[in-house]
Amino acid sequence: MFEIDAIELAEGAAFPLEPRKLNVLGVVGGSLRVCSSEGDASISAGQFCLVPAGLGDVALQANLQTTLLRSSPGEG
Repeated sequence: MFEIDAIELAEGAAFPLEPRKLNVLGVVGGSLRVCSSEGDASISAGQFCLVPAGLGDVALQANLQTTLLRSSPGEG
């Protein structure tokens, strides 16, 4: 099973992802940077990003007011 969360981020807001957990991000509106020690990636409305569990610490940084969906493995 997967959990899906809708997340709203204000422009400039940071949002840390749970370390060592697979995440699939889909941007509904706005744009953001996915930041890790391995590098950064930018995604905007209509784009998706797979964040592997092995990536370690990852944070999202909103470039604009951003709405995204985050899907991650659940507890069942």
